[in-house]
Amino acid sequence: MERSYWPRLVDGLLARDLGTFGAVLIEGPRSCGKTVTASESAASMVRLDTDDNARQLAEVQPELLLRGDQPRLIDEWQVFPRLWDHVRRAVDDSGGLPGQFILTGSATPADKARVHSGTGRIARLRHRGDLARFSPRNRDWSWKTHAPRHCARPEPGWHSPTS
Repeated sequence: MERSYWPRLVDGLLARDLGTFGAVLIEGPRSCGKTVTASESAASMVRLDTDDNARQLAEVQPELLLRGDQPRLIDEWQVFPRLWDHVRRAVDDSGGLPGQFILTGSATPADKARVHSGTGRIARLRHRGDLARFSPRNRDWSWKTHAPRHCARPEPGWHSPTS
């Protein structure tokens, strides 16, 4: 049985950031839907938490993990924090071409102090797991009645899935 994607509140923000920055980092708690959300926008993916070959390659030639159709999703990037600087360098080398990489991870790398900020190259997006709660039968979807209290309101210009 094929699962269909349920839109999330961050979808519009991810699309905006991919159109602006060379890379987007999606942060959030474990199992909130970061990878599922990112894979909807990604053209290719590498999973560092489950792919033994990718982990071996990250140890020897991490820049090779960046090769693939773009945007390239690098899931659980913090397993190899050096990848951050390789992503940053790839964005710089491309002249800042937007939409090259999506990074996902639920943990902060241990050697955070040695990782460059990525300012101007890598946008940070906080994912809280909030679904855009609507159905085709419910045309009166609204933030006031459906968005969880802890959820940030969307940026101006973002439209609900039913608008």
